[in-house]
Amino acid sequence: DINVMMKTSVWKLENSNLDNESFEIPLFNQDINHIVEIKANENNFTKLHFMSSQTLRRLDLSRNAIRKLQLEERDFPSLEMLDLSNNQVDLVSNVHHYTLKNLLMGGNRIVKLHEDNWRLPSLEHLQLSDNSVKSLNVGKMKAQSYGNWMHVSFHLSRAK
Repeated sequence: DINVMMKTSVWKLENSNLDNESFEIPLFNQDINHIVEIKANENNFTKLHFMSSQTLRRLDLSRNAIRKLQLEERDFPSLEMLDLSNNQVDLVSNVHHYTLKNLLMGGNRIVKLHEDNWRLPSLEHLQLSDNSVKSLNVGKMKAQSYGNWMHVSFHLSRAK
């Protein structure tokens, strides 16, 4: 029941055949600032911005059809973990977020990261394995982010 869901702090929406239009109903335009976690993996979302919440801390959108990552602080100002693993992300641009600690993007189509457009001072874990990243200037990304990353995991593609 949607009324019960609107009162809970964790939304479990895995494998529910949802897409961006699923949230284009008036009910989702109201204040939904009680949510701290959304598990919406294995759906049909094509973009990250399908709703807004000031209190959301964990967002799992793994195994969807998202192609672009563009994240600003105003989107989810309390977000600490974003899982975009196993999507179709091939463009990562303008990633500016001050509370994000874990960014999981393994299993996408990322070839290049534009390190100049990163501002992630709280980032502790960046996961990029199973992409086609040919090079990564971690030092530049750290300098741009002003943060102390604890763990970066990725595998560089081998030149063929």
